[in-house]
Amino acid sequence: MIAIAVDDEVLMLGALVAAINASPDITKVAQFSSCDEALEFVKTNSVDIAFLDINMRGLALAEKIISICPDCKIVFCTGYEEYAIPAFKLHASGYLMKPVSKEDVQVEIDNIKGIRQKEKLLTVK
Repeated sequence: MIAIAVDDEVLMLGALVAAINASPDITKVAQFSSCDEALEFVKTNSVDIAFLDINMRGLALAEKIISICPDCKIVFCTGYEEYAIPAFKLHASGYLMKPVSKEDVQVEIDNIKGIRQKEKLLTVK
């Protein structure tokens, strides 16, 4: 899978890219600190999944990405819970709270691939 990561905070972008790169499902990650640069990349490259900072015009960027690449899955990354409802109105594939971990990223990728973790809630003997 080819992914993009968009965040205007350098440290958060670095951590996000590292978490995405830790996934064996990801073959390439392009990173951007500008929505305009990310959008230009999507116009000329196939992207399977976009990890977007919702605070930096992420909702508008997601709409533009989906219009260019309808099959691209969107995962919003933020430190704010109040953006969850607008994100899900866009039918986002995921919503991660910062700081993002490689385990969190992999859970979202597995969810996109249709793999759900099965938890044992209760065992009766």
